[in-house]
Amino acid sequence: MKLICFPHAGGFASYYNFISGYEFSSIDEVLVYEYAGRSTRYREPPARTFDECIAQAYDYVSNAVEEDEEYALFGHSMGAFTAYETACRMTDCGRPPAIVILSGQKPVRDVEKSYYTDSPDVAFPMIEKLGGLPDYIREHRELMKNFFALTLSDFRLLSSYTPTTSHPLGKLPLGILLCGTDDFELKGHDFEKWGYEFDDFLGVRYFEGDHFYLKNYRMEVCRIIDELITEKVRT
Repeated sequence: MKLICFPHAGGFASYYNFISGYEFSSIDEVLVYEYAGRSTRYREPPARTFDECIAQAYDYVSNAVEEDEEYALFGHSMGAFTAYETACRMTDCGRPPAIVILSGQKPVRDVEKSYYTDSPDVAFPMIEKLGGLPDYIREHRELMKNFFALTLSDFRLLSSYTPTTSHPLGKLPLGILLCGTDDFELKGHDFEKWGYEFDDFLGVRYFEGDHFYLKNYRMEVCRIIDELITEKVRT
């Protein structure tokens, strides 16, 4: 089975090096999607809308996965929305993922476009509060400038996001949510509403920490992914 991962807003594929290097029991290959306009795809124009971003991710997944090959999707924060919407498109084409592992994201039925703003006065404090600003970036002015520009660009994408909440060809088969106990962005949301989008929703796994809890639980997250997919393979 293949595992395909999607980064958060302002993130790069390299963020998931800890997943790519993990020795899984039931995953043959880990692929990490790079959004257009950054890192190895820096020559490509970035998506102008979230729908265009999803169309690009769908093309990547549909080409990366063989017709009858099982695969799983994982995404953190903005990447959770990317994984979910890509899964919807793949399902509508008769090629659903075995499981969608969502991380650090509210249910799509709670999305409010106005929440995502590219105003620096609002967005920068939000990024700081989320805990997504690494020290090595904070200590270098040029890196800070590039990081914020990239993150604001992704916020603009999210401000155009219209979630899929109707499933005429069937809901997604299986899903689960991972999140931090102190993630302020998720406070007050009913995570069980994710269950509206899946035939089988396994609920929530909590980790001590903020929005970027993964930095302290990398191996634990990998073990959970491995357990979930191994169980899916057995059934």
